[in-house]
Amino acid sequence: MEWKEKGNAAFKAGDYSAAVQCYSKAIESVKENAQNGEIKLEVLYSNRSAAYVKYGKPEEALKDAEECLKISPHWGKAYGRKGKALFELGKFDESLEAYEEGLAVDKSNPTLRQGMGECRNAIEAKTKENAEADDDPL
Repeated sequence: MEWKEKGNAAFKAGDYSAAVQCYSKAIESVKENAQNGEIKLEVLYSNRSAAYVKYGKPEEALKDAEECLKISPHWGKAYGRKGKALFELGKFDESLEAYEEGLAVDKSNPTLRQGMGECRNAIEAKTKENAEADDDPL
């Protein structure tokens, strides 16, 4: 079983630490062996980004999403990974922007639309929370 498949299996089993390790080994292998025809590097970065989010490491997820975008700037899923990482970092405005950029290249992607909705809800809740805090006399 190759590293990508092991990573996918670990991800499905909820072992995100192992998934990150397997995807890292797959990325290393592809870079060393220049196997870009067999396994696309952007897919590995995307998968590892998702695993990092689930593992609670959104900073690392963002780095991988950005690597993915460098390789494949017209892939909507990469923008979704970036948007999710930014969302987990609490950067809702930047997250919304990433989802919007993704929809500019992949208009029919339902995950991007869902992410935008989550961002808008979070922004609205934060705005409401800030307004209530301003109204609260100390």
